[in-house]
Amino acid sequence: MSFIITMLMIFFIAAFFSIVFNTKFDTVAALPFFLIIITTYIFGLLGDLRYGVFAIIVFSIFCFVFMSCYCLRHIKTLKASLSNIVTAGFYAFVAFSIIMLVGHLGRPLENWDEFAHWGATVKGMYYNNTFSTAENSAILAKHEAYPPGTALLHYFFTKCSGTYHESNMIRSMCVFAFSLFLPVFSYTTLKKENLLKSISFFFVI
Repeated sequence: MSFIITMLMIFFIAAFFSIVFNTKFDTVAALPFFLIIITTYIFGLLGDLRYGVFAIIVFSIFCFVFMSCYCLRHIKTLKASLSNIVTAGFYAFVAFSIIMLVGHLGRPLENWDEFAHWGATVKGMYYNNTFSTAENSAILAKHEAYPPGTALLHYFFTKCSGTYHESNMIRSMCVFAFSLFLPVFSYTTLKKENLLKSISFFFVI
């Protein structure tokens, strides 16, 4: 359930960018992930990553209200107004998120790198709400030469769940990677023949 709520926040932010920049959802789907990384990084520099999570939550609520007002304002032409949001890439993103939700249900970290580096880094950040280089962080999470990067994204997903679930770390990594490929779908429509071409091209890549 927590993963679904987190993905809804990402959707509202992406929809906000789609409306503001008048572009397809496919081309801005990755922006919320980068926004999460940058925001939590800034608040991490200030000493507490949790404020970065709160800031993203507040912004996603603002985006939801903005989108609701936008829909009410264009109620008579709603289908046309949302044409940039409800795209082939949008459906692909939703389908992939559902697959990740079910496919990684209860999955723990398994690989050596997950235990030796980024898994331990995120765990230290989750419990201490600071960068892994802070004095009170876990010993295993000390990798001073490594910038946090995607670890902040994993932190956000696990923090939003309320409890530490390693499966959400894996899901966040997968949906972020998938969002980077979504612009492939921006060159197609929801017509069956064009959609099949985009899906085939995506898997070739």
